[in-house]
Amino acid sequence: SQRQAAAALGYILTRRRGRQRLLLLDMDGTITMSRFVLELARATGQEAALMELLDNAADDAATRSDRIAALFRFVHRQHFERVARAAPLRPGVSEFINRMRRAVFMVGVLSDSYFIAADIMRRRVFADFALAHLLQFDADVCTGQLRLNPAFLLPPGIDDEPVCKSHVLRRFRADDGGPPLLECWAVGDNLNDLGLLRLADRAFAIEPKAAALHDEPRITVIQSFEELL
Repeated sequence: SQRQAAAALGYILTRRRGRQRLLLLDMDGTITMSRFVLELARATGQEAALMELLDNAADDAATRSDRIAALFRFVHRQHFERVARAAPLRPGVSEFINRMRRAVFMVGVLSDSYFIAADIMRRRVFADFALAHLLQFDADVCTGQLRLNPAFLLPPGIDDEPVCKSHVLRRFRADDGGPPLLECWAVGDNLNDLGLLRLADRAFAIEPKAAALHDEPRITVIQSFEELL
């Protein structure tokens, strides 16, 4: 219940405290050097099964996420936390986030992965909040069931991807609980970040994994957070 409350966008919006600037960072490949789910699969002996799911182009994003979550059924919560704490961070990311917070940006970590990992990353880099999907646990053991975070789902009246990080930004801009959002920066590295990067006022792709990010005129390609500092 506590994890679900902390991962809810409504709760996060109450903590905006009048800030009108927002920085949204992807987790896998942006804040970290690798993908959390891949490191977890390696740690739990599920790497081969995970690679089969990742290579299956027939599955949509939601179906693939459900199948991947099922791989980690019976894995103890401590395994998730241990992998998240050990994941190498990109050099300069914490310094960049601290600089942006001093410039009165609210800073969030977004992930298509799991909140249990994203929240640990949030604390490691001193971000304000994390948004990711929720794995279900019973007595600290993963049930393999996944609950998609509603903040990532398509808002009414929008014709776009059904599950996308860009919808988080749309909901921040629609928030009428305080002064309007004036500016959003976003940093990502792969195709699943493209919708968010297109919607942001300033967008950066760090060592992008997909050619499409190079081809977008509004996206600035960078090699490190030191460039932004």
